Amino acid sequence: MRTEVHLESGSIALESDNNLRSRRSSVLSIATLVRRWLLVVLACAAIFLLSRDSASVQHSTRILRWILTLFQADTPARVAHLAGPFRKLAHITVYAVLAFTTFRAFALGQSQISSWRIVWRALAFCCFYAATDEFHQRFIPNRVPSVWDVGIDTCGAFVMLLLIHFAVSRRSDSTPPASDSLTLRSALAPSIE
Repeated sequence: MRTEVHLESGSIALESDNNLRSRRSSVLSIATLVRRWLLVVLACAAIFLLSRDSASVQHSTRILRWILTLFQADTPARVAHLAGPFRKLAHITVYAVLAFTTFRAFALGQSQISSWRIVWRALAFCCFYAATDEFHQRFIPNRVPSVWDVGIDTCGAFVMLLLIHFAVSRRSDSTPPASDSLTLRSALAPSIE
């Protein structure tokens, strides 16, 4: 057993290998916790910045027009027809990303797969954030809050969370029977880390 000597305020403290390892792992856990929740904060910030744009209709139409130009399908009628669905697809996509990052953050430290519990927590977070984002739009010129958009955002998050849940379930079903439990970290390691 190796020990290290630390001089702290004039006294000598001896620390065993086990204590050093646990301190290092807690520092790593804190770093992982910060990294995972930072991704959630960044996703929320991106949504906030996108929703505060008073000219968002013009910007999304410009992006749609550019995409249609790539396929040589840029006609005014097609742009007008696809503008609404394109904007709703953007809602679904952004909230799917938020759901993914939120699931990862809530899954940190879970020793057993209880992915439904994490799914519901992440979904509640995403739904709450969607509602606050729509409320925020009340104060932006040319923007109107919509309960419909909260529903679309929540659906985008829910679809992503279902995909994650079924991916975790499928991985846990494919593990050898000798394994009593499967950690979330091992179930999602290749797709998350």
